[in-house]
Amino acid sequence: MKVHYTASLWSKEKGACGSIQKTNWQFEFLGLGRCIPCIYHFREGIVFDLLTFLDTNKMRGYFEKYAEIADKLTPIEQQCAEQEHPYQEMKISEIWIDGHKIEGYSSSAATNIPFARESSELLPVQKAYGSMLDEAACFNCHRFCVPYPKADTAMQKLLRILHSGRISTLKLVTGERRRFYPVDLRFTLSEEEGTKNVSFIHPITGITHHLYLQHDEVLEIPQAADRKQCFYFMVASYEIDPPLQPDDRLQFDNSISYATPPTEDFAPTASSVGIIGRAFGPTAIFLPGRDGKKVSVGSHGLPLHYCFSTMTLEKSQRAQFVIQGLDAKIGDRVIYEFER
Repeated sequence: MKVHYTASLWSKEKGACGSIQKTNWQFEFLGLGRCIPCIYHFREGIVFDLLTFLDTNKMRGYFEKYAEIADKLTPIEQQCAEQEHPYQEMKISEIWIDGHKIEGYSSSAATNIPFARESSELLPVQKAYGSMLDEAACFNCHRFCVPYPKADTAMQKLLRILHSGRISTLKLVTGERRRFYPVDLRFTLSEEEGTKNVSFIHPITGITHHLYLQHDEVLEIPQAADRKQCFYFMVASYEIDPPLQPDDRLQFDNSISYATPPTEDFAPTASSVGIIGRAFGPTAIFLPGRDGKKVSVGSHGLPLHYCFSTMTLEKSQRAQFVIQGLDAKIGDRVIYEFER
């Protein structure tokens, strides 16, 4: 298999390939067998593949369950379905090479599911790691491109230039494990009302929590410099009684909604607003230009939090808020250390 210094599994780059350091490091995470077959060395750094072996019967059962209804699922149902998927990603938060923490690495991933779709980009991977994959028709390949830490000696620097360097230890640190629990609480809040009290039952503990919301401001965010079309949404502050556990977070739906079709020049991005988050995961909105003042507690003497309504393309007197669910911590980070 020709591997170049890139994280892309779809790369068509030409030129010299990396030298191989065989490792065959095997381990388990979230009940799935994983393997790092080898490391590819380049002048700038290394590339390695993280393979995850999947149960074909479980994969087939999952696709049969959702194949015909996938397009009909609500965003909340889609997120719950994602958590049922037989493949669960090993989310890496830190990579260490020979005792040095690496900054700025990149990665890409693809899953081979023969009965669902063709994965031509994984044919070279399947051929190169055939003996390790054995009869695993379904598997995921997560490729990482990691720059070297600073060379400790002139000899180490020379070996890297010649692609002859070898690493002694590789440490992978996962992020904390979290899980989404649906709540699906919907309500509206207007500037005229000013406040709103709503309640929800904690999906894990069964405790009833009361939210005391207060209107903060309505924001109008232009999509482009000409300001012909804008996003509109409301910012609200809220208190929770009793407070949630420190690692629990309410997940609000901040997706765009509109009553009429968007115009042809509709652009879902804007320089003055940044929306960060996965398609169905927690979302944060960063708003430049605010005064930066923070109120630690609200009128009920409880910690104060902020949330955002769903966005619209038309200005309205009432804003809709949707609490999709609770994002809860279910596990600490895990550290894996490998030595050659």
